[in-house]
Amino acid sequence: MTVTTLEPPQTVHFTKMELLEHFASLPGGALHTEGDVRWFTLALPYDTFNGVIHAEFDPRTADDRIRWTCDQLRASGAEALWWTGPMTTPTDLPTRLTRAGLVPVETEPGMILDLGTVQEGAPKTDLVIRPVGTLQELRAWIALRWLDTGADVRRSLEALYEAATRDPARRTHYLGWRGEQPLVCGALFHGTHAAAVEDIVTGPDARGLGYGTAMTAELVRLARAAGHRHATLTASPQGEGIYRRLGFRTVGEISAYFLASGGRE
Repeated sequence: MTVTTLEPPQTVHFTKMELLEHFASLPGGALHTEGDVRWFTLALPYDTFNGVIHAEFDPRTADDRIRWTCDQLRASGAEALWWTGPMTTPTDLPTRLTRAGLVPVETEPGMILDLGTVQEGAPKTDLVIRPVGTLQELRAWIALRWLDTGADVRRSLEALYEAATRDPARRTHYLGWRGEQPLVCGALFHGTHAAAVEDIVTGPDARGLGYGTAMTAELVRLARAAGHRHATLTASPQGEGIYRRLGFRTVGEISAYFLASGGRE
């Protein structure tokens, strides 16, 4: 998809699509485009890494196209997510997805920050933030990002994220350290129209101390230093207020719908 200028809601959505396409470009990934729909698969059995990136269906044929696309995803044998946002068509696609048996998983505020308005200076904490540089640090990053998953899942993600770290011009992973202890993780993705602040997760013993805010502020600073005009993110409902205090504003919603590998009727 080639786009020259975008309004803020479309900027958030387009950058999210670019981020998913980046995962599809990693080893084991495959990006599929069939006219009005684009989806990707990875050699991982988790819905986060398989799904529909974008669809622009004609309302007259949308239901048939949904069924066809779901069949393609089921054929991969993995669970998947179907993402929707301000650029999705038709506008009632979420209703059609639910009617087709997909299950709403999350709807997150899509937020954007004009980096030209950012004031210099990060929140004062005892945190030292630096990019992930070793396999041990990458494992620490994965342990924070995928805190609620089992060790077997985290091990299976090492190769994926290790491949992602090879191209820091596109995506860089960061850890926030207090002494020798990693307490918060984050990532910065460099898109065509904006940078995306991603994967801000604070460990359970370090929450409420401003470390997530400090990580976000540092990634915003790095995005500005890299020459981006805007930073985007999708927020959890409980995190929206924190990002607003950093200058982000909500301009739309990004939603995900779950499709089981065998369908969920």
